Amino acid sequence: MKKLFCLFLTIIMIMGSVCGCGMQSGKNDEGGKGDSVPVVLNEVAHSIFYAPMYVAIEEGYFAEEGIDLTLITGFGADKTMTALLTGEADIGFMGSESTIYTYKEGASDPAVNFAQLTQRAGNFLVSREPVDNFSWDMLIGKNVLGGRAGGMPEMVFEFVLKKNNIDPFASITQEVDSIRYQADSIPEDKLPEEPQPIQADESFDDFIYNFASDEVLQRQRVKFPLPYYNGEKKMEIDEHHWMHDNLFTKQHYYTLLFDKEEDMDLVGDTSLTSVQVEWIFVKTRMMKRYYFERIKGAWILEAINQRPIEPNDNENFVEFFGRFATDSLFQSQRVNDPLAFVTSDPDDDFSILETSLDLNQWFAFKPELPSERLSNINYGQRNDDNSTMKIEGHRQWFFQHPLFPPESRRMETV
Repeated sequence: MKKLFCLFLTIIMIMGSVCGCGMQSGKNDEGGKGDSVPVVLNEVAHSIFYAPMYVAIEEGYFAEEGIDLTLITGFGADKTMTALLTGEADIGFMGSESTIYTYKEGASDPAVNFAQLTQRAGNFLVSREPVDNFSWDMLIGKNVLGGRAGGMPEMVFEFVLKKNNIDPFASITQEVDSIRYQADSIPEDKLPEEPQPIQADESFDDFIYNFASDEVLQRQRVKFPLPYYNGEKKMEIDEHHWMHDNLFTKQHYYTLLFDKEEDMDLVGDTSLTSVQVEWIFVKTRMMKRYYFERIKGAWILEAINQRPIEPNDNENFVEFFGRFATDSLFQSQRVNDPLAFVTSDPDDDFSILETSLDLNQWFAFKPELPSERLSNINYGQRNDDNSTMKIEGHRQWFFQHPLFPPESRRMETV
């Protein structure tokens, strides 16, 4: 049996380049030296090869230069480029080939390479069995699992083979595109022309998990070309440029926001016909909203809208929560003492226990609080940026606190 050699992609480019597209400062040119410019950097992958950048972030070098940096991992050059072109990111850290592809496809505002961060390829060729005295001609006649076709790791691999007088396509039995292999194994002509309802469509919660987890289903349930609004600017994403969106399925929890306790009954309502899924970015004060409609029994994504959170003279929830989640001193000032605590009875699934926690017990029992972004599913509940009451559902944890006036804003109930 032929050995299968794998091109193990520790990073997915030979030359990490930083790309910018339409980046605008959050401060004007008249700001003083103490002004901080918010910048969202989307990196293609989280890798040890970028350790110097992580050290610079942790040591505060960016802050010293007046940059309030938010680092997001895109998990793929295609997703990083999409974030850059749609305005979700100010700077994209990815392989330089991505800018060439988007330019050739006619991007109206093409990305520009302006900095080089790495000089070596972080690619490794590995096999299932030990190989003594390796030479490149050992690959002749073997199957090789490469990277994404057209991606930098794949092109570097082909370049190395040619440098060693090996034709990548004539000498190697099969070179598999590891990124698209599974998706391409499903014939497109077998996909239904019109979305067909499935059992998961009955409940939006069931549907959205399937939608975020299943690439084929997701493409069936997006209305192309998909309108994408970034503030007042509108663009359209066609099916060719759509990148699979995992939403919040890659994390072990998601949050829900309500202004009133009775609105929580909307969760699981099977009569809903319109629902919005939201990402609320704490540092940048931006909201990204996905609009879903149930059409002939099937949930369809019809538009995406990204906008700033409305400013207000009072402290809004996102501003409060961003500080509450990261500042323990501020947290101790804004938690009611004693704090009402309600939980399920471990001895009876149909009963609840009600008690209270003091401040020390809160720090011992508090849930994980997201510091970078909040998720939300809007089933029809009122959700005002500046409402005077918020209930944030986190797994089985719920807390609420009055938001008015700002100085009395406290956590009242868990």
